[in-house]
Amino acid sequence: MATQYSELVIKAPFLYAKGLLRGFRYAKGDNFNFFFHRKSGIRRETMGEMMRELLEMEVYTYLCLPNEVAEEFIPMFEKSKPDLGARVFKVRKIKSAEFAFNFKIFTKRQAAAIRKQLDNLPEGVELVDFSEVEEQNKNAKQLGGYAPLQPYVYKGHGVVQGEFEGVINVFLEIKRSNLAENLICSDVKLHFE
Repeated sequence: MATQYSELVIKAPFLYAKGLLRGFRYAKGDNFNFFFHRKSGIRRETMGEMMRELLEMEVYTYLCLPNEVAEEFIPMFEKSKPDLGARVFKVRKIKSAEFAFNFKIFTKRQAAAIRKQLDNLPEGVELVDFSEVEEQNKNAKQLGGYAPLQPYVYKGHGVVQGEFEGVINVFLEIKRSNLAENLICSDVKLHFE
């Protein structure tokens, strides 16, 4: 069974929360995964949350942790409240995640790389509403990247959805690869229990 995650909304500056988390991780001796919204491309839930962060009206940090780690981390984090007033504001269990994508490619090599990425999704993650079109125009002559009519076009769009850890790993793998230039992804949207 896949690792279950929770989203923690922490009322504390990002660097403070990150420092406490890294210290906790080091002391625990466990190399568990964690994902900060800001660093991992996870969308904030509401416009108000985005505006508060943008205008720095209140300082909230959004963090996703495995459920069993969150249960240990929250009491440790709460001990810092007297010093800085930091606290865990909200905890929600994540049911699933998703992100939308689209692409338009002009070489068969890049098309093969995208097909490979989309065909090798982890267990618990699936493609939804996937549509692809491959066009080959024998009348087109390759004049360079700005030719009005390309000899080869591969385009498509869809949604990657499923269990949180698998979806976020696919998203980050795309963003950290050469595909990121041509495979455009929305932010990851979380669904809660």
